[in-house]
Amino acid sequence: MKRITNLQIVFAGVAATIVGVAITYPLRTVMRAPFLPEISAQFAVEYSPGAFIRFVIEHFGKEDKAVGTAVAFVAYFVAGMLFALLFATIRSRLPGMSAMAKGLAFTPITMSATAVFAAVTFWLQPNVWAG
Repeated sequence: MKRITNLQIVFAGVAATIVGVAITYPLRTVMRAPFLPEISAQFAVEYSPGAFIRFVIEHFGKEDKAVGTAVAFVAYFVAGMLFALLFATIRSRLPGMSAMAKGLAFTPITMSATAVFAAVTFWLQPNVWAG
């Protein structure tokens, strides 16, 4: 059996993140569905200290939302990498199970992380989810 390195796992996480963004962005464009990187950028701006916001506006000017969204994309890629490493750890701790069972064992982690983020943003910024 071929040994899978951590670098390959990280690249798999990035690939999964790219697929997720590629699926959700058209939904944002066509159906006005919430786009999580954009929501997280708005959330960060809304709840950041005033001095930080002034610094960002002074240094990035009118492009501050674009920069914030880009930073949110980077954060999503890092999260994808970390989830891939977590999945690899879970997979290695569950020997003898099929690949499908191992994937299903990991599903509650990703679903709960997304649900917590959605619940917090819906609670603090319900207008973002309204479109």
